[in-house]
Amino acid sequence: MADAYKILDYFLKAFGPFTGRPNAYADIYNWDTTALNLSLRYQVKTEMGVAVFSNKNLENAIAANGPSVLLKDVYQSFSVLY
Repeated sequence: MADAYKILDYFLKAFGPFTGRPNAYADIYNWDTTALNLSLRYQVKTEMGVAVFSNKNLENAIAANGPSVLLKDVYQSFSVLY
């Protein structure tokens, strides 16, 4: 099984069935849930791809409070890593 399909399998297990596939002939899968937006795009031939993830709660907090919320969350994320 190609790595791209392993990633798709993982995403299906983690996030459930995808909610959209804009092109039946391209490997693009979208999840749009109440908590997140996620898009997985890849090319099997080159085994290259990208996943774009956004958290709707964070997006709403940034829209309501401006960039200061983002900086606070970034610092908290880095402190967890170290």
